[in-house]
Amino acid sequence: MKRIFGLESEYRIVEKEEQKILGNTPKYVQIIKDDPEIVCQFILNGARLYLDRDLVEYATPECATIRDLLVYDRAGDRIVLKKIGRVAQILKSSRNDDSTSGAHENYSILPQFLWEYASEFWYLVKCLVPFLVSRQILCGAGNIERIGGRFEYHISQRAAFITQVTGDCTTAQRAIINTKKAGRLHLILGDANLADVSTFLKFGTTDIVLQMIEARFLKKVPSLQKPVRAIWKISSDPKCKKTVRLSNKKRFTAINLQEWYYNQARIFFKQVARPTKEQKIVMIEWEDKLRKLSADPELCGTELDWCIKQKLIRTYQAKRGLSLGSKEVRNLAWLYHLLNPELGIYYKLLNQGKIRRLVIDAEISRAEKNPPSNTRAKLRAKLIKTILKHPRVKQVIFIDWNQIACVGFLRRRALDKTISLKPLETKNQQLEKLIESIKEID
Repeated sequence: MKRIFGLESEYRIVEKEEQKILGNTPKYVQIIKDDPEIVCQFILNGARLYLDRDLVEYATPECATIRDLLVYDRAGDRIVLKKIGRVAQILKSSRNDDSTSGAHENYSILPQFLWEYASEFWYLVKCLVPFLVSRQILCGAGNIERIGGRFEYHISQRAAFITQVTGDCTTAQRAIINTKKAGRLHLILGDANLADVSTFLKFGTTDIVLQMIEARFLKKVPSLQKPVRAIWKISSDPKCKKTVRLSNKKRFTAINLQEWYYNQARIFFKQVARPTKEQKIVMIEWEDKLRKLSADPELCGTELDWCIKQKLIRTYQAKRGLSLGSKEVRNLAWLYHLLNPELGIYYKLLNQGKIRRLVIDAEISRAEKNPPSNTRAKLRAKLIKTILKHPRVKQVIFIDWNQIACVGFLRRRALDKTISLKPLETKNQQLEKLIESIKEID
């Protein structure tokens, strides 16, 4: 099947002192609520921008390739910064000292592998969990954790908040595989990433593993004895040397687990399916990062978030003679995630050419105002563009991911339609008629 991808990012907001307002409503909240460019929580590039528990959340439009997803995720960072950067500092991070925010992944999969179909769903769980538990070595964002009276550098920001294998909660009992969303695989265990390579491998490797699962190709998967404990243990080991126990009593490192899936993918693409051009790139990157991590994680110090951040911290510690738990070092780790290009350390390193990029500024700039051309986001964006030119129509239009609803009257003309949109749909006669009707009203 042709897969669709999406990423929902919750941004951590720190208000600038001079911009705070009286009462209980932060200035940035009011800006998002009053933004005239937001229609039913959607914006011109087909993405969703809204407030979730006073957190600003950006959900990419539906994307048909990982590269598109990466471009639209980076566009989201810029959009959020432009809208509220003057009143608040914005961090793309899944952690502060004692709380976490989400970077939720969405993948379309064959419907029989969703939780409504028990046998197929549990096959998916069996095959996917060991992969996801160990995947953090490719896409963790890194965090300084306080363990008792000492400080440690951990690979993942979210690992410490994962408490069960499956579950439908996203704010308390967080699971490795979330079952809250209908019609798609929804993963909440990943970190918010800034590095292109981390995001690309997070989605690219997961896509390949899902394809093998849908083909029921994976056999004798290395089952983990205690998956939740394993995700914590792997996160606490930036050397990538600790082992976790399998159900058959054998012990694997996170690299061993990832190598197992990588080798299965090599066989799969030789015997069962032909990889796409993008999947060929994913395979090359996957092998390269596993090789580097096996030799020395610092070799990924220009590509993977947790490695870039660890290298930065170690260099700073060595120059200043500071401990990992010192306020200066912890502040440095915090500044890594700041979206302000003048203050954010990730962006300073990027501008100095010290971080490898996979996408360019021109692509990102275009994605700020334009949707993907090969998914239904194109149709949603076309409607939004029309509504922004005829803003009185906002009161009778409802927009969601998979449908457009028009209920009510405007100047005595009835607008009473419900239009369903399929993920890969880029033309729809009903929507075109609705757009023409809106244009005629004024």
